[in-house]
Amino acid sequence: MIYADFEAITEKVDSCKPNDNDSYTEAYQKHTDCGFAYKVVCCYDDKYSKPAKIYRGEIAVYKFMEKMIDEVKYCRNTIKYKFNKPIKMTLADEENFKQLTECHICGKKYTNEDKRVRDHCHVTGKYRRSVHEACRLNFQLTDKITVIFHNLRGYDCHFIMHQIG
Repeated sequence: MIYADFEAITEKVDSCKPNDNDSYTEAYQKHTDCGFAYKVVCCYDDKYSKPAKIYRGEIAVYKFMEKMIDEVKYCRNTIKYKFNKPIKMTLADEENFKQLTECHICGKKYTNEDKRVRDHCHVTGKYRRSVHEACRLNFQLTDKITVIFHNLRGYDCHFIMHQIG
């Protein structure tokens, strides 16, 4: 996942006096994006985390979006090439697989029609437990990269939506 934050400067805006007979909002300052910081954090193995990156300058939101495209490529490549370990089964794991009577993901008991499969961590290769085939397919590493912003809804989102527009 990526943690991010934008910074802005406020500039005074000169405006004329509105008509007192009508309702109005008087603009007195403009917020201009001037920088950002972000950090890529790998929750599976910290050696794939990256140091914080800081940018100060013009068109900060545009530069941020360019950087995010690069970081998403990095994260997806890490998932694809580093977190794709084959299953490692011990004799105890095989015995465990044979004895389990319910799926460890959904918790339902197996029926004669169910196809049981071995679930494992794709990061370490370690066997977890037996599961329904459908449950395993729905319980995989995603290629979606989560970006968590400081104050996205209250402030940063305005910069992003303006840039997208």
